[in-house]
Amino acid sequence: MSLITTFDSGEFTGWAQGRNGRLLAAGLVHVFPHKPMGQLPMAQGGIVTIEKPVHRRNGRTVDPNKMITLGIKVGRLVETYLVLGNEVDVIVPSDWKGGTPKEIQNKRDQGAMTPEEMTIVGPVINAVAESYRNNVWDAIGIFFWTARRQKERT
Repeated sequence: MSLITTFDSGEFTGWAQGRNGRLLAAGLVHVFPHKPMGQLPMAQGGIVTIEKPVHRRNGRTVDPNKMITLGIKVGRLVETYLVLGNEVDVIVPSDWKGGTPKEIQNKRDQGAMTPEEMTIVGPVINAVAESYRNNVWDAIGIFFWTARRQKERT
């Protein structure tokens, strides 16, 4: 199975990476709008899944100016990973978690992790400010969702 790299776009962007359905790494990176995109996980010839922001008409929404900035970030991620020869898929939150609230989905993903994966993720989560941890957990959830989809295709 190909290397899978996933992103939860936000002011600080969570990412996860693994192979054969096993999480190998995760983290958080700040993608600055006026600087080259550094500190991203390398991926060449793999599968990249990027969550794009969604404007919710009824419910909690984000400032439209932040939505534009996030949309630009998603476009930059797409271009970066396409240039590296990856298959890139852009999704919305409901694609990977349906209508499940973030807190519930994050707990489910934590429960699905092996002890080895928790050993990888634990120090990363502890090093991230609590207000940004959800970005890493969402990237991990997107990773597991992408891995299941790839398994179903083979």
